[in-house]
Amino acid sequence: AQTTRNVPSQYPTIQAAISASSNGDTVLVQPGSYSGTINFLGRAVTVTSAGGSGVTTIVTGTGGRAVTFASAPASNPATREDDPAFLIFTSGTTGRAKAVTVPHRAACGFSQVSAFTEAYGRGLFGVPLPEAGIPAPPSDDVVLVTSPLFHVSMLYGAVVMGAVKGSRLVLLPGRFEPERVLQAIERERVTLWMALGSAAPRVAACPALRDYDTSSLRQVGIGGAPVSPTVQESLRTAFPSTGRLLGMGYTSTEAGAVIASIGGPEFERHPTSTGRVSLTVEVELRDASGHPVAPGEEGEVHVRSPYVMLGYWNDAKATAAALRPDGWLAMGDIARFEGDLLFINARARDMLLVSAENVSPTEVEYCLEAHSRVLEAAVVGVDDPLTGDAVCAVVVVDASDAPAPAELEAWCRRSLAHYKVPSIWHLTDEALPRTPSGKIVKPAVRAWVEARCGAVPGAPR
Repeated sequence: AQTTRNVPSQYPTIQAAISASSNGDTVLVQPGSYSGTINFLGRAVTVTSAGGSGVTTIVTGTGGRAVTFASAPASNPATREDDPAFLIFTSGTTGRAKAVTVPHRAACGFSQVSAFTEAYGRGLFGVPLPEAGIPAPPSDDVVLVTSPLFHVSMLYGAVVMGAVKGSRLVLLPGRFEPERVLQAIERERVTLWMALGSAAPRVAACPALRDYDTSSLRQVGIGGAPVSPTVQESLRTAFPSTGRLLGMGYTSTEAGAVIASIGGPEFERHPTSTGRVSLTVEVELRDASGHPVAPGEEGEVHVRSPYVMLGYWNDAKATAAALRPDGWLAMGDIARFEGDLLFINARARDMLLVSAENVSPTEVEYCLEAHSRVLEAAVVGVDDPLTGDAVCAVVVVDASDAPAPAELEAWCRRSLAHYKVPSIWHLTDEALPRTPSGKIVKPAVRAWVEARCGAVPGAPR
């Protein structure tokens, strides 16, 4: 059987392709790519090419025989909108990462839905919109990218949208360091920073913040993980030039387009909401039996739109568990609607059951992060023979100014029901483990807790 290799026109590549060939191989060489003599395995080999589409390039001199390399016109098959465009791996925070097969339709849909959302926001703030049928001028945004491009918010939100709008992208590779971000904002006059996970809070808390000019910033976008109201307010204070235009979107790699988003004054009024559902996207909240819940009740988020994934690559079982035959995608998040606003409570698989009462880790984490001497927090469940789950808090503090666990317990009791207050405490000055896209790795937090076993419920330390 013959094999085919397409090789670019550069001479070294042609030589490498010939060297790698075995008898019977056909190597496609671009017509007109090269003419002359090359040294192939110590022999003089003449390459001739007449140029033009479909001509034959002949290589002679290999062992005294002629070898023909047939060139062919480039094949450019039509691409359909539901053909695979990307394989994007999930973050793997709840298990092994899976490859999401994303169609071309999703990439286009993300830009369209985002454009609708942006137009809606411009209208709310009284900014004139382009007239119908007249292309919008290129954007003057300078977008700072500090997270990996394998995250859908970066690949779509920065790269795809940057190409669509004509924005300038500033990529900051390498290890994340808050002061490097501040340097880039000042040097490049960044107008929009898309910050995921703990990136924005770390920069806002950087001691060198006031040493740099960040006045060019017009907007900061957050996401990738829950951001407490206290942290949100710290970002508005840290970057006053944004005019308090903090925004957040809710989606997943599997969902494709932005499911819901919120920003500006509405985000200030509803800091725990993920916003209003995007145009062309349907959201339905369902109970454990798969039936829609009543308005105001909590249920698992299901999403349907033209932009959801085709499935998980080579994983039919995982695809069937997440994607229903009628196009509904199970997100695994627990949420409720209050009017038109969507509120995500916690990952369904992270919900704790304490003495038959549901406890949302996110709610407890938000409460802890509102304490002035808490840098970040993660809450996990620990097996307890009496209550089922015990609420365990891993709290990151400054070692030189750490609050006592008893102080944190009293703080939580001011706003949480008694069964939601952590009974196991671990204080550390080590940053929480996060994925490159900024999500807290709860299995790693649990492993960290187990490695420091001996914590007894009711005995904070």
